[in-house]
Amino acid sequence: MLAAFILVGGSAGDVLGRRRVFMTGISLFLTGSLSAGLAPDAGLLIGARVVQGIGGALMIPGSLSIITAFFSEDRRGRAIGTWAAVTAAVTVFGPLVGGALAQAGLWRAVFLVNIPIGIVALLVLYYRVPESRDEDSDRRIDYPGALLVAVGLACVTYGFLSAPASGFNHPRVSVTLTAGFICLALFIVVEMKSSRPHLPAFRCDAGVSLALGRQTGRQDRRQAADHYRHAGDGGGASADVHHRRHQRPF
Repeated sequence: MLAAFILVGGSAGDVLGRRRVFMTGISLFLTGSLSAGLAPDAGLLIGARVVQGIGGALMIPGSLSIITAFFSEDRRGRAIGTWAAVTAAVTVFGPLVGGALAQAGLWRAVFLVNIPIGIVALLVLYYRVPESRDEDSDRRIDYPGALLVAVGLACVTYGFLSAPASGFNHPRVSVTLTAGFICLALFIVVEMKSSRPHLPAFRCDAGVSLALGRQTGRQDRRQAADHYRHAGDGGGASADVHHRRHQRPF
């Protein structure tokens, strides 16, 4: 779920408000953590982990964008450095602490320890962090693109995680991977045609390439016309030199 919804989480923050989406992600993550810590069986534990993944996907993209919007330019570098250092430390020591707790028979504490940390984070966000969003956005979400990328990433992630145990030739793995890649290919097509894409680079690159191609074509036609006009006027070799001098590499 984390991989499936992380792109959607970033787009939602730009449109709906980064603080709002970030707080929603924390709330979902806390709900999943509490449910996982109190889960009586494996089925409910897996369901709680799904909720945690969705919450994490809403949090991760917004963390750095909130820092960028909140801190002034002279303090931003230090803030981003602190964010990167804390993220690296949690990535390294989190699994070690979680493994030690699980080995000691306290696996529920791995999830319940998130509750007080999350509550403090919600209070800080609510009272100290102003709302921010992408002002250039038209306040709408590309729902077809969101559905395609979520399903595509979920299928591809599940397929690759299942492949080591079942093999790529297993029908479940091959069908899941094929469906995932088809959804991602359709997502790219939708993004290129959407007026509010999740990945503006697709539309921007296509538009810029088309505009540059048209401009270059007009320049080439003008240069060719100038060249032959000079040649027709008896310019000869000087016309060819003039043409080469005025050529511009794309």
